[in-house]
Parts: sequence; structure tokens; C-alpha cells
Amino acid sequence: MSLLTISEVATRLRLHPITIRRYIREGKLAAVRVGGRVRIEEDTLTTFAKTVDHTLRHKAPTASH
Repeated sequence: MSLLTISEVATRLRLHPITIRRYIREGKLAAVRVGGRVRIEEDTLTTFAKTVDHTLRHKAPTASH
């Protein structure tokens, strides 16, 4: 079991660390506390990344101003 930091997860998903923290807080991304620090299991990230990728691909395009 490999554990990743919020920063590592943000880099892999190309998202801001605050977004990752929000996903954790909202229960969208499971995380564990290790020594008082938040970590995400790599297997959990792999599953989550597929969901995020699928969601982003199917979003309706926004109108440009």
C-alpha cells in the first residue's frame, strides 16, 4: 500500500491542493491520517482519477464571452 500526500495527488490530477482537500472534506476522495497528516492510498487515487477524468470529459462546454 503506497500512500501519497495531498501535493502529490494534486500534481498527478493536475488540480490545486485546495481542490484535493475539498474533495476529501466532501467525502468524494477517501483519505487516512498518518501521524496527524493526511494521506491518500494510491489504489484509491487510481479509482478516483478514472471518475474525475470521466466527469471532466462529459461536462457540457461553456459559452465564451
